[in-house]
Amino acid sequence: MTARKPLRQTLVLGLLCFPLLGLAAQSPSAAGEIEPIWREALGGAVLGPPSIQGETLAMVCDGGNLKTYTLQGSLLWDFFAQGRLSPFITRSPEGSSYICRTNGTLIAVNRVGRELWRRRLDAPISAPVILGWDGRLFIPSARGIVCYTAAGQRLWSRQLQRPLAFPPCLDKTGGLLAVLDTGELLTINPHGLIRSRPLQALPSLVLPLALSASQGRGEPGPAALLLYPNGAAEVLSFTPSGAQANYPAPALPPLGGVPAAAAIRGGMAAVTLKNGRIVLLSLAEQSIRWSAESGVTTGAGEALGMLFNEWGIYVFSKNAAAGFYEDGRRLWILEIRGAGALPALSDDGILYFGGIDWVLDAYRLEDRPLDRPRSPFGPGPEGSYRIGAENLASLPDYTFFFSEGAIKDQLALISQGVLAGQVGEREGPWAAYLLEVAENLKNDPNKTSPARSAAPLHRRKEALHLLGRLGSQELIPRLTAIYSQDPEPVIKAAAAEAIGRIGIDPQGIAIRAFTAHAALPSGQDEQVLRNTAAAAGSLCRFTGPPVTELGVPLLSSLASKNRPSLVQNQALAELASLLE
Repeated sequence: MTARKPLRQTLVLGLLCFPLLGLAAQSPSAAGEIEPIWREALGGAVLGPPSIQGETLAMVCDGGNLKTYTLQGSLLWDFFAQGRLSPFITRSPEGSSYICRTNGTLIAVNRVGRELWRRRLDAPISAPVILGWDGRLFIPSARGIVCYTAAGQRLWSRQLQRPLAFPPCLDKTGGLLAVLDTGELLTINPHGLIRSRPLQALPSLVLPLALSASQGRGEPGPAALLLYPNGAAEVLSFTPSGAQANYPAPALPPLGGVPAAAAIRGGMAAVTLKNGRIVLLSLAEQSIRWSAESGVTTGAGEALGMLFNEWGIYVFSKNAAAGFYEDGRRLWILEIRGAGALPALSDDGILYFGGIDWVLDAYRLEDRPLDRPRSPFGPGPEGSYRIGAENLASLPDYTFFFSEGAIKDQLALISQGVLAGQVGEREGPWAAYLLEVAENLKNDPNKTSPARSAAPLHRRKEALHLLGRLGSQELIPRLTAIYSQDPEPVIKAAAAEAIGRIGIDPQGIAIRAFTAHAALPSGQDEQVLRNTAAAAGSLCRFTGPPVTELGVPLLSSLASKNRPSLVQNQALAELASLLE
């Protein structure tokens, strides 16, 4: 689309003593129009802020479309959801997008615009899907939260006694912080265990804190900064079990107004008040570092957004955007007219927003590069759930769990819970048990229990099937080791199937193991290679480039004429699916 001169944006530079942002021709206090670096027709009005991930940005439009562009404005793909969409979009590190139709249909779309799966929820989502550390999805509705694996397998569902006051957020232990409209704070662990405690009042905002910022001691539990409508602020810290910690919280000064948006970096919280002032709160010093007029205000019911990174502090509304150095000096202020949703600022310093004129605008506002490696993927997880790492050998009846009858009964129990979508708090122990059966250990890892007999092959295969359904990305290394090291072809084939069911492997751990096995003269078992081809296709569909750069050559090799016909057919089908 040909760029036209915009009449709706004005950049006002702060009182600085040197030119900024590549606008050296303007004087430090001048105000004037700036040109977008590009503009692109959207074909519809945007419903929510752009989602920037890796080298792309995605927009949800009112025609039921999810559109993804390069950061230079070229349309990559346009996915039609076949119905009206909610304004929320969440993108995983490997590039999958999670959107929801207004009828409650959740849809997963991969990084090249292909639908992976869809599930009908009990209610439409009320906020963006929240990504857990291992790819799991926490999906909020008005009065409930459900958890799915990245492959669409339900792990647990919880109904809430009252509606959520505002969207929940991921805490620094990989669980959720949520607040009910009655003023109760909920801590929800990754497996659905909920702890509730009343607050002094209904807060305006709740932000997750790292342990250092909450001044905790010992093993970290959830911690939160709560900001109240009267301008009060408090820190609450909890033990890993969810009980309130018994050490004193810092006494924080009042903010001087009603909080509207906030962002945290380290032990500093930047807060924009509804009156337009922005304050920087030091949690460690228990003081207000500085306060200034942001120049960004909103109408009744309109949202504000904030970003706090190495560059500084940024506040956004549909009407304006402003930037500040961390020491309080103003960087710039940009007037915006006609935006359909909040803008978003990329790591390249470009501000993107979609207008009610159905046009996507891009403005360069920063020329200072962030010191981050370039990657097509988003940021990696902050931590690990340690799925499957429980030490079952510490249990007094450890050996009994692995008698032939006990294995049969335990696998039946686990299968029933998994198929019903009621895994919940049993996920960790179940994963550890299934791994022990699948790996066929004859002694416990610590060599403290008597030897036990080997599990039958069909039980090991069943355990691997259930591990795939549990769906945690954290299981990929263990499953890959089984695939590479186990001498039994039936177990190798089952491990490949489990890996393909999980789907997420952005580091390419499994695809490299598949390639190495397929190249071995001894690696010619038909079922192993057929399952390997199916799993490779699944990994490529879920993750896309650059995993496809490894997967396509593997599939091409498996489709060659020197392979068994069933392997060829499977590989050709997987290659065809990647081209659709």
